[in-house]
Amino acid sequence: MSTLSGLSPGEAIRLVLTAVGVDAKEATLEAPPDLVIAEYLRHGICALTVDPESMTCSSAVYVTRLLNRVRRQVHPLWPGLERLRYMTPSRREMDEEGDRQVDPLRRVMEALRDLRDLADLGRGYWLPAPLRFVRLPTGDALAIGGLSTEMVSEAVGIPFAQSSLARWIRESDLPPVLVRETERWQDYSQWLGPVVTDLREWTRRQLQDAERDLQTSGSNLTNFEVYSPGLKSAQLQHFRWLRASELPSVPRGIVLCRSEGGRFGGPIAHWFGRIARHRDVQICEKECRVEPEDVRLIQYGLDLLAGSPTRIEHRRTVGGFEITFKNWLPPGERRLLTALARDLSPRHGRLPGRFAFTSQWSDLIFERLGRLGVRLSES
Repeated sequence: MSTLSGLSPGEAIRLVLTAVGVDAKEATLEAPPDLVIAEYLRHGICALTVDPESMTCSSAVYVTRLLNRVRRQVHPLWPGLERLRYMTPSRREMDEEGDRQVDPLRRVMEALRDLRDLADLGRGYWLPAPLRFVRLPTGDALAIGGLSTEMVSEAVGIPFAQSSLARWIRESDLPPVLVRETERWQDYSQWLGPVVTDLREWTRRQLQDAERDLQTSGSNLTNFEVYSPGLKSAQLQHFRWLRASELPSVPRGIVLCRSEGGRFGGPIAHWFGRIARHRDVQICEKECRVEPEDVRLIQYGLDLLAGSPTRIEHRRTVGGFEITFKNWLPPGERRLLTALARDLSPRHGRLPGRFAFTSQWSDLIFERLGRLGVRLSES
């Protein structure tokens, strides 16, 4: 069966892959690689939001308008991307490893948000982030922003390479005038997130600060869970959460807590709390709010303090490494993998996660993962 241009679907797919720099051996009739979806999303959001004359954003675009545009563009080659085939899982379902299939377009769009190429304004509206550059410790520079790779290369005058979803180049290859434009550069730690050099000490400070800021709970909360790595040392982080009613005794000191919620109960709240026994029931007596972006890192820190670190497996491949993790990573580590590694997970957006990267990025990635205190074991 041929397309109107006389090309078979397989031939047309290979042309699309070649145009965005993907190895043609990845050609498939089932679903496009993430890099192809990312390029269509970048092209689409710029076409819908950027004034071609002034090259400034005139207005934000609603998420369904962007996704529908890209879906129409890729549907002739990848019919499997029909909207009704996918459903977006709730946060609870993601935490519990639900079996729903995530929309690939939305998943890649959210990956570009995490990469900070796209900006989520809230209430469903999105914008392309402005083009800026991030200087990596390796001597390379990332191009971050909502422009397509072709547009980035045209703006700088030099072609950029792609590593997973990010675009990069050797800093020494950039025009000197661009290197000197400090306003065009974003600090590495600002883009990736603060670097915690000593996770044990950082976690102790979090606990000390929470101890100082504890407030009496507004109600005698009993329906909540407590993160207990010392009691579930052989389990994954997901199974280290115990209902307060299941705790064998009242924990000493303050602990990380979260609301139980229901299947459709909305977002899950996290806080540091002090537990007490009241009328044979464990209650949260005092509490202190925890910022959502800190929760994952706090879990890894509590694992270390309890002597129960988790494990990440890795193996050598031709030209690089593959890693497999069975616990969700904190935002900074996840962002680094999104930028520099290919997502080969059996089910995207689900655990276990499996990522592949070249030796060029191995020191940078392993150094960052090592700061989590995990055991890096070779499989």
